[in-house]
Amino acid sequence: IHYLQSKDMGIILIGDYSTKRTDFFMEAAKSLNEEVTVMPYSNIDTRMLEGAVVKIDPPSTSVVDLEEENENLSQYIRVLNEFKSVNCRFLNNPEDIQKVLDKYECKKILMDNNIPVSTMFLQRIADIEQLHNVMDESGINQVFIKPKFYSGAAGVVAYRRNIVRNKRQLFTSACIEKEHIINTKKLKKFENNEEIDEILENILKVL
Repeated sequence: IHYLQSKDMGIILIGDYSTKRTDFFMEAAKSLNEEVTVMPYSNIDTRMLEGAVVKIDPPSTSVVDLEEENENLSQYIRVLNEFKSVNCRFLNNPEDIQKVLDKYECKKILMDNNIPVSTMFLQRIADIEQLHNVMDESGINQVFIKPKFYSGAAGVVAYRRNIVRNKRQLFTSACIEKEHIINTKKLKKFENNEEIDEILENILKVL
């Protein structure tokens, strides 16, 4: 990895050292005899990007509390907004990254361009009662619930109900600890109604 000295050093990679993303990109660049300079998020200088070829990677994080992740996301979006005014060649445009970050807006763009996607409820679901009402109106008994943001399946829920047998199941890697949504990164099945309601109510708050 080369440390930033000038903007004439080939491609500038906005990202973190020693991550899989960085390592794979460096390997690909090496195979093409392209030099790559890493500019970490802790030391961003947009002046050094002027006239350069720039690749943006998301900042790596070990945060598992989704409320804390919201703060990291806000900082990331702020940086992307700063990049919009830089005169350089982006390999991935900051405006496009922001569109992809928002799952709802991204899916709307796909739908508007006649790209096949799974069915989506167009209204915002605020609580379990509204969720069940919408499911009743649509005649479905299983749904995926996804927060607008986050990656790596953080906060994603697969919810299934059997009205005849009065049973429900919920699959997620999220759990509730001291009223915070935690991404355990381990898929778990819940069948206890109280646990299901607690997780659903908290996830629906961050949609």
